Amino acid sequence: MIKYKKNKNSFIFKGGLIFILYPLFYDNVLYAQFNETIRTGRPGQSIGAYAVGKNVFQLQTGVDFGKSNGPTLNAKRNSTNAVFRYGLTKTFELNSAFEYRSDKFRTDTNKFTNSVLSNAAVGMRYNILEGMNKQPAIGFQLTFQLPIIAKVYNLQQKAPKFLVIVSENISNKVELTANVGGSLNGNDAVPTGIYVLNLSYSINKKWGTFIENYGNLKNNVYHNRWDAGIAYLATNNLQLDIYGGAGLNSGNSDYFFSVGISYRVLTKNQTTKKLN
Repeated sequence: MIKYKKNKNSFIFKGGLIFILYPLFYDNVLYAQFNETIRTGRPGQSIGAYAVGKNVFQLQTGVDFGKSNGPTLNAKRNSTNAVFRYGLTKTFELNSAFEYRSDKFRTDTNKFTNSVLSNAAVGMRYNILEGMNKQPAIGFQLTFQLPIIAKVYNLQQKAPKFLVIVSENISNKVELTANVGGSLNGNDAVPTGIYVLNLSYSINKKWGTFIENYGNLKNNVYHNRWDAGIAYLATNNLQLDIYGGAGLNSGNSDYFFSVGISYRVLTKNQTTKKLN
């Protein structure tokens, strides 16, 4: 288990999780509309076009490890992250994301470390169009990064990010997903363009794999990376995954790998009605 130094950001992080989780575990008498098996944004960078389903709560969490090498700076990092999703209707969900990150930097003359809350965001996702036959699934997500993260990230105001999501089943086993959008960094008015292209393959009912390319463009500077991984569907409501990626941009090389879990919570009423 990764250990971090205690500070006020860690208490904010833990308190935020309790605040979000507490009301979501109450039983609900309304019948949820949801997919037979869990739909999750892990593994990979892309997100899907669908919401989790009415009155469904979902957790997606993982641990990431990475390293960057450049002409003047070398860095190692690890982080724990979590995404919380709750469906208000079949097509609309609220979500939030948190990350606690530890970095070790080394230059030619200095070394320093950092262990802080590096991401705190809230948002929504809406499934505009459900995919069927040759019609792709289309969704939209809007999130705001909150200025409660560590000062080292210099976030002065809420930072919005939007994504248009398109998913198309090429065959019974192959799916292509594209995310295209933009974001602001919370400090200036210069937008960053974002894209993700994900090609996934279903090996069988339990195992799936993917490869994707993703990148961003700001001030005419383009960065892109590749990653790939595999996922195992342990139950209809539980998925395990592992993946990794690498990039080479502006003379800097970096790579990472991640292990994670996604879990969906259904109420007793939902489970009973599904079995019936």
